[in-house]
Amino acid sequence: MKFFNMKKHAIQDVKVLFQVNNGSSQIMYYDSLLMKYRCDYVPREGDKVNIWCENQNYEIISAETLVPQKQKIEVLNVEKIYSESPDCECTDTIIRIDLNITDPGNEKNYYRLKIRSASGFYEDLVSDNKTSNGYQVIYKNRYRINDYYTSTDPLFYDEYLYKGDGVWPAHFSTIFDDRLIDGKSYSFTVEIREVLGNYMDSAGNTYQHNNPYLYIELVSITEDMYKYMKSMMKYRISEGDPYAELSKVYTNIEGGFGILGASSSTDIYFPLF
Repeated sequence: MKFFNMKKHAIQDVKVLFQVNNGSSQIMYYDSLLMKYRCDYVPREGDKVNIWCENQNYEIISAETLVPQKQKIEVLNVEKIYSESPDCECTDTIIRIDLNITDPGNEKNYYRLKIRSASGFYEDLVSDNKTSNGYQVIYKNRYRINDYYTSTDPLFYDEYLYKGDGVWPAHFSTIFDDRLIDGKSYSFTVEIREVLGNYMDSAGNTYQHNNPYLYIELVSITEDMYKYMKSMMKYRISEGDPYAELSKVYTNIEGGFGILGASSSTDIYFPLF
């Protein structure tokens, strides 16, 4: 198997410029460690961003995007339901969450809903620093995470995803538009399995349960980002399938390929007891 060498192929002498709200152009600098062009600008809701790249050996490529407004999401109710765990990473508890999204009317909006069940444990790490009793033991807080959730709500139904992708079943997508909820205050239910907090390693050491919580994030994305992510989903499930319809990955780059998108999000941290 061959791997793409990003460092070898990264072009470091491109002049990358950007413009915010038709203001003066600013230059991005190349970060050799991350192998990316960077700047100090922090996007704000409503900003229009134009970006273009210049190099004497290549055609100019450009794109533009508009940072969307974040929208409101609320937790209406959370309850725990017993359900036998299919694996050792999670508990025998399903968390049922009733949520509500407020979508503004008379405009198209695009979303990605992220939900995460997490629980911490303390891992004991042996330090190189010797004490009078031997090596020092340091306790480091770590988290076990489950971000796979389910729902029967039509909001998540995608007729084009005819096959599952990883843990996600066929026709289920966490990315959706507002065709069903335009201008509405819309309530729906999702379920996620509670993650296992206590953890024992192969040596028999037990790590203690700590601070279980839910993290819910409603990400507002641009139409271009929505189209790109949807096309990538269809591409992944059809890759290598000789009977699948040819799937083209969406791009909004003038003179090239790729995506320039933007997002803003509303997030909720919900402790579980």
